[in-house]
Amino acid sequence: MSVWEKWRPWLQREKQLLLELALMLLVALVVGVYFLEHFSARLQAEQRVQLKALAQQTALRSAESLAGDDLIGLNVIARETRALDPVGGVQFLDVARDPVTGKSDDSLPVKVEVPVALPDGELAGSVVLAAAHDTAPRQRLETGYVLVVASWPARWCWPPPTTPRRASGWKPAMCWWCSVCWRCARRPK
Repeated sequence: MSVWEKWRPWLQREKQLLLELALMLLVALVVGVYFLEHFSARLQAEQRVQLKALAQQTALRSAESLAGDDLIGLNVIARETRALDPVGGVQFLDVARDPVTGKSDDSLPVKVEVPVALPDGELAGSVVLAAAHDTAPRQRLETGYVLVVASWPARWCWPPPTTPRRASGWKPAMCWWCSVCWRCARRPK
């Protein structure tokens, strides 16, 4: 007797349950993809806000160095800025948009450019900050979501709790777990 022949009667009996399970997993997948993309967009927007504030501070600090072509001062500012957590790259550009110091990493998804102006309002160049590529928050969310979706079908394997009312012949109107009576109705009498 093959494996298919052994499982075929069980599959026929549980066809409705398997269809419901497949539909539930499909809905969970669609909802999960939507919320993960929404989470990524919110995370990038938050990174953009943080980088813009940091870029404005860096622009104020580096205005004199950029106007005076002080490469040592710009490199020190770039190194100190790059050492901060949200920053993955720093680049200073002059007025002609030529790089003065630093390099641009095109693989980083979030970049912010802020003009650098002298105290009298004259434009000295601009500073470009790129966010560090941190996938840890998204990976934690994905892992948790996969665990929830993978353990969801296990609730059908748990036995219902035994209560003294059950022994006396009382039959619940709703399922003990999900408040849907299809599970109680499917049980053999």
